[in-house]
Parts: sequence; C-alpha cells; structure tokens
Amino acid sequence: MEKKAKQCDRIVGEWKGKVDGLSFDLDVAQKETRNVSSELFRVKNAYDESTLQLEEVRRENKNLSTEIKDIMDQITEGGRSIHEIDKIRKRLEAEKMELEAALSEAEGALEQEENKVLRCQLELTQVKQEVEQRIHQRRKSCINKKTWTRHSKA
Repeated sequence: MEKKAKQCDRIVGEWKGKVDGLSFDLDVAQKETRNVSSELFRVKNAYDESTLQLEEVRRENKNLSTEIKDIMDQITEGGRSIHEIDKIRKRLEAEKMELEAALSEAEGALEQEENKVLRCQLELTQVKQEVEQRIHQRRKSCINKKTWTRHSKA
C-alpha cells in the first residue's frame, strides 16, 4: 500500500508538473495571443490609414492629371497664338519695309521739290536783281536824259 501511495504520489507529482508546465505554456500562449492581437490591431489601423492615404493620393493624382491636361491645352493654344503672333509680326515687318521704302521715296521727292523751290527762289532773286538794275539804269538814263535835255535847251 505504501508502494501504491508512493506511486500515486509520484503520479500526482508528475501530473502536477505537467499541469504546472501546461499552465506556464498557457500563460505564455495567452501573452503571445495578446501581443499578436495588439500587433494585428496596429497593422489593421496602419492598413486602414494606408488605404485612406492611397485614396487621397489617387484623388490628388486625378486632380494633377486634370491640371496637366489643362496646362497642355493652354500650351497648345499658346503655340497657336505664338504662330499667329509670328505671322502678324512678319506681316508688320513687311508693311514696315514698304512704309520705309515709301518714306525714302517721299523724302527723295521732297528733296527734289525743295531743290526746285531753292532754284526758283534763286532765279526769282536774280530776276528781281536784274529788274532792279534795269529800273535803276532806266532811272539813271531818264535822269541823264532830263539833265541832257536841260543842258541842250540851255
């Protein structure tokens, strides 16, 4: 009986050891479960936050794509405008050259007319001098005739 009691005590001791080991394993497993649960919660929150950020980035990307399209349209329109402005500039340059040629021609004609006027004024001055000389000579001649006529009558 004693042997049986010792054997029972030994079996009870083994089972107590097994129970203690299993209790320890259970505690460790529960602790790990809490840690994994906590990590899962953090990962899930990070995933949700990442999903929200992804949606925000997609919206931003869409807005930027629209903005880029608008800018490209403006650039295309600006390119057309530049082409039209270049055409206008070339046309204006041609008109400027025509006007410069016409101005040069008009200046030449004006110079010729001024020269004609100067020649006419010179001729007029010469004619006036000749007329005044003739008048002066005639007066002198008249005075001389009067004087000669007086002397011949006397």
